[in-house]
Amino acid sequence: MELEFVAESPTDAAQHRAVTELLQQAFANHPYSNNSEHQLVTALRQQQALTIALLGVHQGHVVACVYASAVNLHQAEGIKRGWHCIAPVAVLPEFQKQGLGSQLMNRALVDLQSMGAKGCVLVGEAEYYQRFGFERVHGLTSAGIPDQFVLAKSFAAEKAQGQIQYHPAFASLEA
Repeated sequence: MELEFVAESPTDAAQHRAVTELLQQAFANHPYSNNSEHQLVTALRQQQALTIALLGVHQGHVVACVYASAVNLHQAEGIKRGWHCIAPVAVLPEFQKQGLGSQLMNRALVDLQSMGAKGCVLVGEAEYYQRFGFERVHGLTSAGIPDQFVLAKSFAAEKAQGQIQYHPAFASLEA
């Protein structure tokens, strides 16, 4: 099944409601979620902190979404900028296992690279995200997250290293 990719409108309330419903359904039974991903997206949207806000539309309905925001990587020698975090990425349960999430991730990665990003980080299962080039990088950490779930993909020779500092909106995930 092919998706139509649509940039999310920052002011379309109906679109935002559809995304909230999608995220609540997609993460309802996820073992590592407290189902607050919709709060993260709302906070990032309100603070104009989204670098990617991409929707997957099928027959006029939002069935998938992916978001990215800038992060800093704190190291002993200073702060690395130009990195982004992909979070969240979601597909409605009835549309999962059809390759839609992969289509969306691939598009988001192309868009980030074309924007000049150095690379991106995410928290997830290595077995799933390695298909997109993500890997566990020694020395890359995220407070409160076991290292095996902290993954990165570099777009150039520079590797992701250091403690990930997310946008303050990520505090909504702790709610």
